[in-house]
Amino acid sequence: MDKRRKKQFRALKKGHPVVSIGMFIFMCAAVTILAGAISSLIINYILDSKLGSEYNDLQYMARIYETSEKMLEADEVYNLLNEEGRDFFIVSGNGDVIYQHGVNTADPHSANVFISYMTDEDDENTEYSSKVIFRADTQIPLLYADDEGYIDFDMLDLLERLPDLVEETPEVGTTGKGNFVTRLLHIKPGTVAMVPLWFELPVGTEGNILCGKAHIKINMIDFAWITMLFAALFLLVAILFVVIFVNLIRGLVRRRGASKIFFTDLSTRGKNWMWFLLRGETYLKSASAKKDTFAVVNLVFVNYRNYCVCHSIAAGDEILKRIDEWINARLQRKEMCARVNGAEFAVLLRFTDKYALEARIQEMIDGLQKIDGEHIFHFQAGVDLIGTAHNPSGKIIRRRYFDMEIAYNNACTTRGTMADSEESGLAFFSESMVENQRWVDQVQEKQRQAIENEEFKVYYQPKYDPQTDELKGAEALIRWISPEYGFIPPGKIIPI
Repeated sequence: MDKRRKKQFRALKKGHPVVSIGMFIFMCAAVTILAGAISSLIINYILDSKLGSEYNDLQYMARIYETSEKMLEADEVYNLLNEEGRDFFIVSGNGDVIYQHGVNTADPHSANVFISYMTDEDDENTEYSSKVIFRADTQIPLLYADDEGYIDFDMLDLLERLPDLVEETPEVGTTGKGNFVTRLLHIKPGTVAMVPLWFELPVGTEGNILCGKAHIKINMIDFAWITMLFAALFLLVAILFVVIFVNLIRGLVRRRGASKIFFTDLSTRGKNWMWFLLRGETYLKSASAKKDTFAVVNLVFVNYRNYCVCHSIAAGDEILKRIDEWINARLQRKEMCARVNGAEFAVLLRFTDKYALEARIQEMIDGLQKIDGEHIFHFQAGVDLIGTAHNPSGKIIRRRYFDMEIAYNNACTTRGTMADSEESGLAFFSESMVENQRWVDQVQEKQRQAIENEEFKVYYQPKYDPQTDELKGAEALIRWISPEYGFIPPGKIIPI
């Protein structure tokens, strides 16, 4: 196959469905990852802001403790801390609990985690991100420290436990009559979900630790808005997937239609030469075909032109269609047939015995001659045999360098030896045909130069009367004395 056709086929393969499906999967994965990243950013931002606010409140309690410890009695200091309304306990440097307010549900194991929080020690508008000591809540263990040192949670676990976490508080959440979200989801204003966790802060000069309970307060109305936002986001992603998928299917259908048109013969509505060339060459080069022997056949409907003249081109196309269908109906597995042009068909047949192949092709010719009950048609077939390929050690290998165009051209050359006849016939290709055609080409190429160089010599042979032995004339005999080919007899040049 020449480079031009290979380029056409490569361009056709660029639109292969596998490429489109791969692009669809890639785009779906990219959009999903992007949606997940956006969701994660929103959730982490909300989580950081809530954690930072709670940690600031516990820092305030720690400063109260440190400031009051020097001026007040211990009970008075504890009472001040109790007014903050949080569960907490204070541990001494040796691990003993000095004081406890409320229920201690803190996990005994702690972990260092990163959080972002605001401090008013230097500048109330300064945000800090540093490690703090975190403890999970043993009663509602929704929050945990991940491997990267951040507080994380399981969304499905949170949604499952959400009804148990809901509380009504006038201090947090939307108050008043509410809005359409509260009415739609039947959420009371001020309803929050309280997710507990504990923080440790060092206090005083004796190495004491204040461990206070904090809550991530999730306003249910805000939660509803966020849920609706996520639902809208994922709905948008789903719509995008559907749009991309529909366009993919439409593109595949259009491409399939274009490919079908590209490989369809307009007269027979069957396969055309381009299809035969691509499929045939690809198959014969494949490993699955390396052990089989094949025949490439150039089959010609000899009196097609006469039939079209006597009837019509449309009638001729109908006959070609019937011929194509007749041949394809008699092909075996991995055999193929396609119309090349005019009244020529390319046929690929498998065989194991040459004589059986010859009988089969002759049987096809005999059957095609009677394809129309009102006419006797004539068909000629030229055949090029394709054997197996071997490496230097004799092992059968793939036909890596097989060229279907060369094989079909050999079959056409063979069929051309019968061009002077309008009768049906069958012939097999041989290398001597190539040599004969090469010689014809050389003569036609050199003859003008030979005439100009006076390389053609005339020899006169005398003619005598057999009764009187009188000279009556002479017969002129031409010879070609070529400096390249030597003395060439007339039998090799005059027929050309």
